[in-house]
Amino acid sequence: MNKRLLLVAAALLAVLLSALAWGCTDTKDLEDRLDAVEAQLSEGSGGEASASDMAAALVAIRAADLHGIDEDANDNNTVTAGASGGVTNALLAVAAVEWPGDLEALASDVQVLLQDLLDALESEDPAVVRPPAAAAHEGTHDFEHEVGTAIREAAGLPVEEEEHDATAEPSATP
Repeated sequence: MNKRLLLVAAALLAVLLSALAWGCTDTKDLEDRLDAVEAQLSEGSGGEASASDMAAALVAIRAADLHGIDEDANDNNTVTAGASGGVTNALLAVAAVEWPGDLEALASDVQVLLQDLLDALESEDPAVVRPPAAAAHEGTHDFEHEVGTAIREAAGLPVEEEEHDATAEPSATP
């Protein structure tokens, strides 16, 4: 349950109990206020990610430098030093978001790709890292585009109408 909702409910419950302790038995007004606050808070969260939650996940994915990890493994025959930290952060950021229905399957796929890459990075062997590095790098492009579009829509910004090129590197902003 939402922490904010619990705090508000606890505060209103304390007021309600105080009123009862002072002999006030007409609590209908307080109960109505509590119901209104609970409804307002539950409508606001909806159980789905806010634009800032989604943007934070995008930032974590981009900070993981999947392009660099892929390039190092596949072009330079090396494993990027410290790459597992960024990939772990990206995995946690994506997993922590309660994605809207239309992004949920894509987010789940990205989590699998990131976990596969993280597992491969443990080997420190470029030959083992190559396939999951390429898959994670390429597999996150469409996700980043779709999430960027969702953030723009949530912010009331214009949404790009042109077809997305999954091979292009994403810009620094969603």
